[in-house]
Amino acid sequence: MKQLSDELLDCAKKRLSTNVSEITECDLRRAQSDLYYAVFHAICAALVEPLHAAKLSKAFTRIYVAIYRYPDHGKMEQRARKLGGSSQYPKEVRRIAQAFVDLKNKREEADYNPLSTHENSVIRNDVQKIETLLRDFWSLPEELRIGFALHVTRLER
Repeated sequence: MKQLSDELLDCAKKRLSTNVSEITECDLRRAQSDLYYAVFHAICAALVEPLHAAKLSKAFTRIYVAIYRYPDHGKMEQRARKLGGSSQYPKEVRRIAQAFVDLKNKREEADYNPLSTHENSVIRNDVQKIETLLRDFWSLPEELRIGFALHVTRLER
């Protein structure tokens, strides 16, 4: 099954796949937002990874959704910002932490500043960067992905 983070990355790519002259400011803003949410949902998916072994039931579904929806964007940004400059995790994790921070700021600019403008080339570069970062993130050992997700969402002890 395809991850929501992968689908969001695909959405960003699709928004940029039309003729360059037909891409609107709205397309660029939504693509920027899609990239942020691709990374956000990758972290949330890693957070609930250990639950995939459990049976699907109503109780499981309630717990799964509650944990998946627990992360607070602002707190995640603070923790990811600190983690990005530390050597506590390997470079692949530090890169995704820094990308999360960068994309959160870009998404807020795209979603909330009506005067901002966005460049197609910058967002296309972000798409390539995030595609590589997510591939690297999912290739990390499960324990490392889960530990990172727990750390930035404050679910660790």
